[in-house]
Formats: sequence, structure tokens, C-alpha cells
Amino acid sequence: MATVIDLSAITQAVADETTVDASAQALITQLAAQLKAISAQSPSKIQAQLQALAGQLEANKATLSAAVIANTAAAETTPPATTLGATTAEATTEFATTAG
Repeated sequence: MATVIDLSAITQAVADETTVDASAQALITQLAAQLKAISAQSPSKIQAQLQALAGQLEANKATLSAAVIANTAAAETTPPATTLGATTAEATTEFATTAG
């Protein structure tokens, strides 16, 4: 009997992580560009803009921390059931033969 495995949760988790990774890359690129632009200005303007960037970083950090906490699954307390009493090795072998 073939085992049906629902990969939708894993697929969604990968999509979510990809979105977060792209956002982090965009943030780093944006910050690098802003720092380059600031370095060409007068000292008083530099200080004000650096303080604004520091505030933006703190806000981004809080947003990212909240997202990580909200999307981190709690530890599973019981092992998942195997198909029809099969051992883990049997279920793995069955999955490998039906999936491939």
C-alpha cells in the first residue's frame, strides 16, 4: 500500500523562507547604498541620517524577531505515527519505492 505524504506544509515553509531571505538581501543592499550616500555629506547631516538609520534598523529587527517567533513551530512532544504500524525503516523504504 502506497503512503501518501502531504508536502504542502514543507512547500509553504520553503516559500516563506525564500521570501524572508529575499527581504533580508534587499535590506542589506538598501542599507549599503544609504551608507554610501551618507558618507558624501557634511558631518551634521551624516549624524542625523545615521541616527535615522539606527532607528530603522531597530524597527526592522523588532519586525523580524516577531516574525521568527510567530512562525517558529513549537517542539513536537510525540513522534509522528507510521503507516499501519510500520517501523520507520519500513515506512522510509516504502516511501522511497513509491516516490521514485
